[in-house]
Amino acid sequence: MVAILALHRGGRVSRSEAGGKAVHLSALWHLGIPIPSTWVIPVSTFRRLSRMNQGVSDPSAWTIPDDVIREWQAVAEEIGVPMAVRSSACNEDGHQFSFAGQYDTVLNVRPEGLVAAIRQCWCSLSANTAYGPTSEHDAMAVVIQPMVDAAVSGVMFTMNPMNGSWREMSIEAVWGQCEGLVSGQISPHWYLVRRPRGRLARIRLSVIQSQVHPIEEQMAPGPDGALEWVSVPKRKQQQPTLRHAELFRLCRIGMKIQKHFQAPQDVEWARTAKGDFVVLQSRPITTKAEPRRRTDVVWTRRFLGERWPNRVSPLGWSLVSPVLEHFIAYP
Repeated sequence: MVAILALHRGGRVSRSEAGGKAVHLSALWHLGIPIPSTWVIPVSTFRRLSRMNQGVSDPSAWTIPDDVIREWQAVAEEIGVPMAVRSSACNEDGHQFSFAGQYDTVLNVRPEGLVAAIRQCWCSLSANTAYGPTSEHDAMAVVIQPMVDAAVSGVMFTMNPMNGSWREMSIEAVWGQCEGLVSGQISPHWYLVRRPRGRLARIRLSVIQSQVHPIEEQMAPGPDGALEWVSVPKRKQQQPTLRHAELFRLCRIGMKIQKHFQAPQDVEWARTAKGDFVVLQSRPITTKAEPRRRTDVVWTRRFLGERWPNRVSPLGWSLVSPVLEHFIAYP
């Protein structure tokens, strides 16, 4: 029985075999979307070990055959850099439920810590399944990827999760690794991009709104391999994390992903120091986020009535009418 599969070598996998996260990554690879080299420990391995350790409910106490561990370690040696070990449960990243954040991801894993990280992902399945991993869908594959040396990273929603608009995309970005953003410890740069209707190749994008502020800290691998806080270089602290050309390039990747899956996507991405974008994972958007407070809106109760309390003169109307018609006709 195969103990690990290489998704980036063209193999197609099913959700029942590789879980939600891995099956999405496989689809992205076949779509031509840049992803890191990706291996997956299939569900069959999980089930095989579960049967071998029948009566032991805690995966951290499972006995794992030496031949399986050797196969995993061979992949770790091939990767050659610290790894990201991610859960990929069968019930994860579906159209109705994403289970985002419910199962474990272990970052910056060294070869000697790979088995422990895999066990940790499996244990998170037991911790988040009411009756334990017993049903057909309560099983987990595990994704193994090299850590991306991210200069910038973040998340992208291919529709606006604040108002449900399919014509807007929301992007959040931080310097360094994305863990500081997803854990809520860094306030990111935020960009709202308008995507007019039209063919993908001809579509014109524009930035509707952005919130860019100094970011003084970032998460990066430390000397011992663990992620730690480091200072952002002074010259970068005042700069936007993404220039408009980079932002639009990222949005086009997002639109291509959404078109393939035929559903709005929540995409985790990274940009390397060379300027290349890499997609780390993609899942359907299943819920709306809390509305973000707008800082560029001035509310008025009566608009015209506050400015023209009396009847408008012919000259005044000749000036006001084109403006009103422009805004009324605005798409």
